[in-house]
Amino acid sequence: PRPVTNADECFVDATCYSASEDVQTLARATALLLFVKNGGVGQCTGTLINGPDGDRQLLTANHCIRTAAEAASVEAFWDFRTSACGGAGMTYTKTAGATLLTTSATTDVTLLRMTSLPSGRWLMGWATDILPTGTLLYRVANPAVPNSTNVYYQAYSVSAVSASAVSCASAPRPSFIYSTRVTGGVGSGSSGAASIIAGGYIVGQLLGGCALGTPDGCSSLTSVMDGSLRASYPVLQPYLDPITTPGCTTTATNICLQNGRFSVSINYRNQFANPPQTGSFVGAQLLAGSQNPDVATFGISSAQAIEVVVRIQDARPFGINRFDVYYGGLTDLEYTVSVTDTQKGTTRTYRNAPGVVGGGVDRTSFPAN
Repeated sequence: PRPVTNADECFVDATCYSASEDVQTLARATALLLFVKNGGVGQCTGTLINGPDGDRQLLTANHCIRTAAEAASVEAFWDFRTSACGGAGMTYTKTAGATLLTTSATTDVTLLRMTSLPSGRWLMGWATDILPTGTLLYRVANPAVPNSTNVYYQAYSVSAVSASAVSCASAPRPSFIYSTRVTGGVGSGSSGAASIIAGGYIVGQLLGGCALGTPDGCSSLTSVMDGSLRASYPVLQPYLDPITTPGCTTTATNICLQNGRFSVSINYRNQFANPPQTGSFVGAQLLAGSQNPDVATFGISSAQAIEVVVRIQDARPFGINRFDVYYGGLTDLEYTVSVTDTQKGTTRTYRNAPGVVGGGVDRTSFPAN
């Protein structure tokens, strides 16, 4: 995937669509971003996204900003648009500085917390819906003028989700959404702009264009690529929708997985002892080196004795609205795994019979929503 070249004959002034409430709010949430990158100045677009308590969070692209230093250098230009359709530019407002919250190249996503915001902003909602073919995606961005240091005023574009659009191997579905041009166009500098569906909900952020030849942001032969917010959700969720689980506390015998959504504990019965002994597995801890808080190990005598492993996988990035539970043991003791969804109050138990070295999977008990 490459940034699309500016073929600006199709660019549309976003103010010309100010009658649309979604476009109005998106314009108030959108900023032109300038930042220091690789010894030069980079340009992208960012969009405010609603988080807890109206936080100052802004969504953009990983290929634009991916380090703390790049985030700290950000200058954001707000209301960089025309005062009327085809008219003169408005007086814009500039803010400086941001903190990097999270970033991932897998879906080309970056989330920043802006140091400050001017008044009159709008925080866009977001959704993790599966997008059927034909779903319209709307964007407001600030493309760069080709071969110039100038920047266009906010430009409006629409594309339609396509399952058959030409794709790039480095941006696979479902991590990325592919669509084809309907109205307007995108160009260099549009990267990171939010893609919204009707109702004003963000579903992704712009990566660039994919084509058999040179990507052209004004051509229907160029696929528009957006990092999918649905696929990015495991990375973004702790900031957009943090889970507070006062009933889940990690102890020596209990551990919280998936950012506290699930509470896991294990009881055993040692059938070899005379008389048989019962107790709880101890040493509950996240798997060493695990990048995601979804795998835990349990031992009997200590945390170093790994005898049972439990994994809870979020299946939503794969288009499935559920959590899957996997468990397996390196012991033939009788044991029972207890998993509780702290949001819904659902508990399931999984028994390993005495004398069996085995495990299992549950793909039906824990819907995500």
